[in-house]
Amino acid sequence: MIPTVTTEIGVLRVALAMEHVVGHAVYAAEMERHLASRDDLQVRAVPVTFYEENGWLERLPAVPAALRAAWRARNQVMKRLDGWDADVIFWNTQKPACLCLDVLTKCPSVISLDVTPMQYDGEIGRGYGHQPDRWGPMIAAKYWLNRRVFHQARRLLPWSNWARMSLIEDYGVSPEAIEVLSPGADLSRFYPPAHRSPAPDGKVRLLFVGGDFERKGGDTLLEWFRTSATARDCVLHVVTRAEFEAGDGVFVHRLSQDDERLPALYREADVFVLPTRAECFGIVFTEALASGIPVVSCDVGGVSEVVRDGENGLLVPAGDVQGLDHALTAIVRDQALRQRLGSRGRALAEERFDSRKNAFRVAEILREVAEKR
Repeated sequence: MIPTVTTEIGVLRVALAMEHVVGHAVYAAEMERHLASRDDLQVRAVPVTFYEENGWLERLPAVPAALRAAWRARNQVMKRLDGWDADVIFWNTQKPACLCLDVLTKCPSVISLDVTPMQYDGEIGRGYGHQPDRWGPMIAAKYWLNRRVFHQARRLLPWSNWARMSLIEDYGVSPEAIEVLSPGADLSRFYPPAHRSPAPDGKVRLLFVGGDFERKGGDTLLEWFRTSATARDCVLHVVTRAEFEAGDGVFVHRLSQDDERLPALYREADVFVLPTRAECFGIVFTEALASGIPVVSCDVGGVSEVVRDGENGLLVPAGDVQGLDHALTAIVRDQALRQRLGSRGRALAEERFDSRKNAFRVAEILREVAEKR
């Protein structure tokens, strides 16, 4: 056995090789901001988009799209790391690392992920429009490659116990190499008002935040709003990039993540509603909890580890319109219930979903890994 060599590193050089796709881009920005604020770290951002406009890889139609994306990720990583010696690399997720096994061999690496490939190839991926590979050798090669990446990493930081169990059961990763560590919300930006006053018209304010409107259940929520008797006592604010007919009582907002009107909408809301059909984790849930409002959503993926049914929100089965109506009716008609669930949600956000605290825990892990060569 090769003995562990411990070295003392002063300023730790950290490369952040992170997906810049949908919700992962939010996590990347938060991690970069928090880690760059530390004097003991020198951070280099390595944004991975899996795509380059008019790139030569993108003009190879005979090559499967997944392989083109993986090669593009490798090119983006190698270009940003060229001439810069990192002490440790933080990857989010394993996808940018798939064709970088040589990099993982040379430099200690930590991988964060919200879902494993086997989970994504199962029920959860269909909600994202994902079609799993059907060719036997391709499936075997994909599994072998991801397993190698997971075992090559010094530490794995799944966002949920749901993903943790897949790493152990599907990929044979040692539990000692795993720590569940979720993203979170900026608690200084997302916070409850000193007093949440009722709307002037007395209606309950519902908030939906989801760019992928249909997958997030926006169409289901609109149908509920147009047909349920309970909806007459509500107004609905929708933050999305999708185009649809709003109708009476529905207000549409086109906001970026860094727009300060977004946390203001959370503070003004009474209930956060996201009847999602497929979700691995959902950073928006942590924003709602941090803002002190209860959540109504669906029990899919790792959602139940953020939204705890009866504790800080209400969960219904995905696609259960009647269940959604029952949950929303209960929460809309009971102000005391909303207040109780909302206050517990804020407490959980402070305990588990503080983006700054969780980023600093990542920094501790990165140093531990880098100093044990």
